[in-house]
Amino acid sequence: MTRSELEDVRAYARLTTELILSEARKHEAHVASAVSELSQDEREAYFENNSDTYELLVRRFPNQQQQSLLALAYTVVETRLVGVAKTLLRTGGTGLTLKDLAGDSPFQKSRKVITKVSGLVVQQSLWDEVDAYRLIRNAIVHSAGDLGQEPRPLVKQLLLARSTEIQNSEIGGLTVQPTFVFSFLEASEKLFEAVFERWIAAEDANTA
Repeated sequence: MTRSELEDVRAYARLTTELILSEARKHEAHVASAVSELSQDEREAYFENNSDTYELLVRRFPNQQQQSLLALAYTVVETRLVGVAKTLLRTGGTGLTLKDLAGDSPFQKSRKVITKVSGLVVQQSLWDEVDAYRLIRNAIVHSAGDLGQEPRPLVKQLLLARSTEIQNSEIGGLTVQPTFVFSFLEASEKLFEAVFERWIAAEDANTA
C-alpha cells in the first residue's frame, strides 16, 4: 500500500507540475510574440505593465505548487508511519499508545515506537533525512517557508546536499524545485523499505 501511494503522489506531482509549467511556457511565448515588433521603449512599457502576471505564472505559482506537493507527500508518509507504529504497539502487547510517548510530532513518536519500543534497528541516517524534509515541510505549513535565521542542523545539511533542488534566501525566500519533492519521496521509500525489512526479519525470528 505504502509504495503504491507514494507512486500515486509521484505521478500526481509530475502531472500537475507539467500543467503549470506548460502555462508558464505559453505565457512566455505570448510575451515574446507580443513584443517582437515593438520598439525598445514600447517593450519596456509592456514588460512593466505585465510584470505581475509574469511573476505569478513563471515564479510564484510553480514554487507555491511545489511547496504544496511537499506538504501532501509528507502527509502520506506520516500517515503510513503512524499506521506502522500503531500496529507494532497493538501486536507487541505493550499497552502503550502514541499519546503515551514523548515527542512533539507523530513522526517522532512513530520513530520512537519503531526503534525503541519495538527494537527495529533502522539506520539513523534514513530517519534523519526524512526528518529534515519534515522540518522544511513544517516551515512551509506553519511559517510560510521561513526557516529562521539559523536553520536546524538537519535542515542546513539538507539545504547543502540539495542546493540545486531547494534554495533559501532573505530576498527570494524558500524556493522548491520539482526534483526536491521527488527526492523526498525517494528518501521516504528507502526508510519504509528498511522498516519493513527489519519488521519482517523480527517476525520471522519470533516464529522460528
